[in-house]
Amino acid sequence: MSLDEELIRALDIAFQESDVSGVRLSEDKASIELLVEVRFLPETGPEADERRILVFRKPALLQVLVRLETSYKDPSLGPAIPISGLDDLEQLFASLVWTDSQMQAWEYIDAPRLPGGEWPDSVSLDMPFQDGSEEHRFWWGLQGFSESQPNGERFDIEGLIYFADLEVYQADGKEIALAVFAADGRRWWDALYGRNEYSSQEVQRVASAGPSWRAKGSHASLIIPAGPETPSDIGLREP
Repeated sequence: MSLDEELIRALDIAFQESDVSGVRLSEDKASIELLVEVRFLPETGPEADERRILVFRKPALLQVLVRLETSYKDPSLGPAIPISGLDDLEQLFASLVWTDSQMQAWEYIDAPRLPGGEWPDSVSLDMPFQDGSEEHRFWWGLQGFSESQPNGERFDIEGLIYFADLEVYQADGKEIALAVFAADGRRWWDALYGRNEYSSQEVQRVASAGPSWRAKGSHASLIIPAGPETPSDIGLREP
């Protein structure tokens, strides 16, 4: 399915507040797979399994930037920490005992500015692919706390994927049409702001009891609107 501007903006809404749990290559090593947990509400009502696999076809480049917060009181970021490959990145993900989503930017595909701010010239991982396409760019990010050191360490992890096509799958391997994925995401936000018949608290309660790519950390909680805003007030676009 072609990623036109209307679909891209609808998908951006569905990616909002997603939790990134891992990055891997497909079995044939030709695609990049991003493991996420998304906010979604199907037409049929709340479901528990938020796990999704974003599959980026014909990738040209995967870049990862891993940095440490130098101080809790002064959360500036240190230089890029080199990693040798996806195995090293997986070890880092596995070491995180607490994570917090950075997916709060409303624009992830072909965003004119990187949601996490401009990157330094040197990154942690550059992984090019032969015969790939740079037609589209996807940004993802998260923050996580690791107990690998005595006093713990707080990591800032971001990634860029340059690709041609995007597909979305459930954890069991069943493909979800991009338009359906986008509509399910928009319906979740409509429930949060009382714009449909579903109770946001019930939707989130059902999801909290579902499976996760990794053990749920202390960040798992209800998302409550901060005020009287409506989705259109906070930047949501009609799918």
